[in-house]
Parts: sequence; structure tokens; C-alpha cells
Amino acid sequence: MNAGGSFLLEPVVPKENLLGEPGEGLQIALNVLNIGRFKLGAADLGGCKAALGHTVAYALERRTAWPKATRLPRPRSSCSPARAGGWRCTRRSTAS
Repeated sequence: MNAGGSFLLEPVVPKENLLGEPGEGLQIALNVLNIGRFKLGAADLGGCKAALGHTVAYALERRTAWPKATRLPRPRSSCSPARAGGWRCTRRSTAS
């Protein structure tokens, strides 16, 4: 796999196409990446909740020789820790 990059030496960018002031480009790019990571985490949390919901629904309707799932201890797994992490990340990103 080639991990090489391309470099533009002294590129000309019109003023109307600049984001922020000259020299702020790296900070803007890093902020965009951080927001993208947060959104990806939120999307993963949504997938986790959906998968857990389907799993519980399947376990409740399934017929086996074992006791019904309603009589088994409640699973300790939940999405709450991930949801709490998302809220902490939101507070940090809006505080700065």
C-alpha cells in the first residue's frame, strides 16, 4: 500500500475561497476531523442501540428447551456508557 502524499508548493488560492485567515487552515482542518469523529461515534451508538433492540426482541420470541428469556437475569450490557461519553464529548466541544 502506498501511503505517499502530494504537495503543492506555493499554491495560489483566491481570497474568497479561504476558510478563516491565512495560517489558520490546520486548526480548521483538525476541528473538522474532530467533529467527524464525534458524528461517527454517535452513528455507531445508534447502530448499537438498534442491534441490542433486535437481539432482545429475538431472545423474547425464540422457542427453545431453555427457560424463556423473560425469566432469565437481565443482561448487563447497554449503550449507556457510550451515550454518556457522547454527552461529555459534546460539552467539551461546545465549551471551547
